[in-house]
Amino acid sequence: MTKSTPDIRLNPIKIKNQKFIKLSFPMTDGMKKLVKTLPEVKWSKELECIFIPNSYKSIQNVFTTFKGIAWVDTKMVFQSNSKEELSKKEVDSYETLYKKIKAQYPNTLKIGQYNLLHWLKS
Repeated sequence: MTKSTPDIRLNPIKIKNQKFIKLSFPMTDGMKKLVKTLPEVKWSKELECIFIPNSYKSIQNVFTTFKGIAWVDTKMVFQSNSKEELSKKEVDSYETLYKKIKAQYPNTLKIGQYNLLHWLKS
């Protein structure tokens, strides 16, 4: 079976001790044009990658921009072996984000067998 939509993988990274999200996607002209429309999208020369702030709004913007165009794989953002302690505000904001994304994009969210709410509470 041939895949009909591309994937965009979101991976947590740190640059100068600040949290960001690396975007990995097929480098087609259409995908590059859409990525460039994301607010605060940047290129890291050192890491040779495109990244966005690690925030509720940034992740929501990716889902909104690529709705119906690409699968957004958030597994690595929400499941990490080296996860750090999150503040109550961060936990609440990610729980809210997860619920909104799941409601708005039930067939787009790909986090495999891992559940964000389980990850946040572990």
